[in-house]
Amino acid sequence: MVHYSIPLLILVAVLVAYLVLTKVQFLLITRRFAQSHGCNLQSITPSRKAFLAWISSENKLNMREALVRPSFTKHAITELNTLEIHIQSLLNIIPKDNSTFDLQTLLFQLTLDNSTDFLLGESVHSLTSPPGSVEQEFGIKFDYAQFQLKHRLRLGWFARFHGSKEFSDACKFVHAFVDKFVEKALKAKLEEKVRFDAEGQKKEKYIFLDELVQATEDPIQIRSELLNILLAGRDTTAGILSNLFFVLARRPEIWTKLRTEVDELGGKLPT
Repeated sequence: MVHYSIPLLILVAVLVAYLVLTKVQFLLITRRFAQSHGCNLQSITPSRKAFLAWISSENKLNMREALVRPSFTKHAITELNTLEIHIQSLLNIIPKDNSTFDLQTLLFQLTLDNSTDFLLGESVHSLTSPPGSVEQEFGIKFDYAQFQLKHRLRLGWFARFHGSKEFSDACKFVHAFVDKFVEKALKAKLEEKVRFDAEGQKKEKYIFLDELVQATEDPIQIRSELLNILLAGRDTTAGILSNLFFVLARRPEIWTKLRTEVDELGGKLPT
């Protein structure tokens, strides 16, 4: 089983990229539907200090769509070299003694690492960060904040009466964490700096944040756009991947067919 896990997870990398693209496209469509039908998305976040800031202005909605769509081209989302790094981190922490472990938790960390790499240009590396680290805490606070947001969405107008210090602290933590990257990108734009890799070569990979600061210098809007896409790119993808492995574990005929197709790659990355 372990022998086939490595190429299988590499092949699943393509699925990860596709799911992110599909989810974001759906997010854009539902936003336009909500805006055109007068849905009150502000019930989720009644202030600019809340977790996500939905901007319902028609002009800004058009600007967002024009900015986001090019970011999810086939070339941009199939950067398998970057994803391979996170796949290997996942494989390295999977127990090799056949003991039971929670794969879903690891998949949520995998998609968080990959999404932040794509959006911010730097991964939080939650798979390899020690317990109690800022990177680990970011994932925990992010989960709690969005859990509370679901309740606020259900409450609608009454959401203004729903809140807690823990929720507020979680939002502040997430904001502060992302704001560091936003500030760094805005400063780099001002100084006309470019990103370089460890070897001193100019980075060629697509970074969403770099493109975002070219369209607007509003740090609140930049942060909100990043969190909106992170929400779409992380949770849904991790959930579907969890279900995928749940099904594969119970359908040996599908597993065998998939294993045969993976073997044809000869250990190479899919293209």
